[in-house]
Amino acid sequence: MKRVLFRVDASSAIGSGHVMRCLTLAKKISTVAQCYFICERLPGSLEEFIEAQGFSVYLLPAGLSQIQQAERTIRLAGEKYDWVVIDHYQLDIAYESGIRAIANRVMVIDDLANREHDCDLLLDQGAVESTRLKYRSLTPEGCQLLLGVNYCLLREEFFAKENAYHNESDRLLVSLGGSDPHNYTDKVIKALLSIKWEQPVDIVLGGKSPWNQQLQAEYADKTFIHWHIQCDYMASLMRGAKLAIGAGGSSHLERCISALPAIVMTVAENQEQGSADLAGLNVCINLGKAELVNETCISAAITELWNNDKKLASMRRSAAAIVPENGVNKVVEAILGLSKSNEC
Repeated sequence: MKRVLFRVDASSAIGSGHVMRCLTLAKKISTVAQCYFICERLPGSLEEFIEAQGFSVYLLPAGLSQIQQAERTIRLAGEKYDWVVIDHYQLDIAYESGIRAIANRVMVIDDLANREHDCDLLLDQGAVESTRLKYRSLTPEGCQLLLGVNYCLLREEFFAKENAYHNESDRLLVSLGGSDPHNYTDKVIKALLSIKWEQPVDIVLGGKSPWNQQLQAEYADKTFIHWHIQCDYMASLMRGAKLAIGAGGSSHLERCISALPAIVMTVAENQEQGSADLAGLNVCINLGKAELVNETCISAAITELWNNDKKLASMRRSAAAIVPENGVNKVVEAILGLSKSNEC
């Protein structure tokens, strides 16, 4: 059986998105490979959650340089791996070259196209075709590029028939990232209260969000709010919602496959272009940087959209056309295809 090592982190500052998409890939490929994770020990890290999914986790001490991380990875992880998969904005060619000693092949998952890589396979599920030339200058000759939504790493739940869209929903979904370190969720709740909101609201937070207890205590008397902490049924929540308020990034793809219109606030610089592009395609309303968006702006956007059935139906159709099929299968096929060529 093949062996695959994932180098990925989660924290209160980073969020959980990188780990979640690596878990999606690990679960899919685990039928033919033993998968392991190596993560830095950070506040809000998710090693226990990863282990609960059935994968072993090696822990790196915080504060190491890339070269030191590579050396420690080799010491901790030990044996040779068919693939080392790296999903980390702070790692580049220095780390990737350093772990070649235990990696037959290296795969990078990226969204930024802003640094040089030493890899055999690179995935950017949010990239447009014009990004291909940029990545070509950042990767070695012969590196296979998997670019665009055809290769998106969405969990199996998003393709389950039982998660079909509920057309008569009156529920609002709020999800601003697994950690939401700046507590933008509170800003949304205050915006809802300012317009005397009474419809059901599903609020999703990660298990390591620093605001979980505070928010639930502060709004305990608001019976229209339903809390979902580190839930494993996001697809069901999305398919059961009329409208979402959320962040950019991979959440866009989850909402698109769920045909869910959204009001979006970007919580990281790398979310800005994709959110603007999708707003131009009538998939979402893009309010811009979350730090600059006030409660009045949020409440106005909700008020404008909520009862506009024609606009919402149009946005649902636009969203549903974005993500064509289960891209994780194509990613696994590419990994296994390169593995076979390596054996020849």
